[in-house]
Amino acid sequence: MIKNETKDNLSLSQVIKKKVKREANFDELPGMDKYSVLEYIQKHKLGIKIFKCKGYDVLSSTFFAQEYEIVDKEHYSINTKKVTFDNLTDFIMYINYDIYDKACFYGYDFSNDEIKKYSIDKDKINFDSFIDYSISDFSFE
Repeated sequence: MIKNETKDNLSLSQVIKKKVKREANFDELPGMDKYSVLEYIQKHKLGIKIFKCKGYDVLSSTFFAQEYEIVDKEHYSINTKKVTFDNLTDFIMYINYDIYDKACFYGYDFSNDEIKKYSIDKDKINFDSFIDYSISDFSFE
């Protein structure tokens, strides 16, 4: 039995393949192809969100998601917008429970209740910082 696929249930990888005629990761695409994919998602109201990164900001004690968006249709330009959340529940709902891909939770200590409630596999969570250096890497000499 062949599943008849409609535009309403396309995944991101299917949209990319449809628009650029090859399999690729969104981040690997050149700017115009990224724009084309975002435009298709927006035009067909697919509800797919594409994140550059997401996680926990230890300095502000908030969760964040950097999401790609079209900023100028006339010049075909895209950018990212940063959305912040004060609690884990709102954050997880916004990112559709995808806490493993392109995510970092450096500095956040998940409670046992959160782990149980959201079925979090702590072994899959990235706790390494997105930043390659810290203040400790510099001297004042």
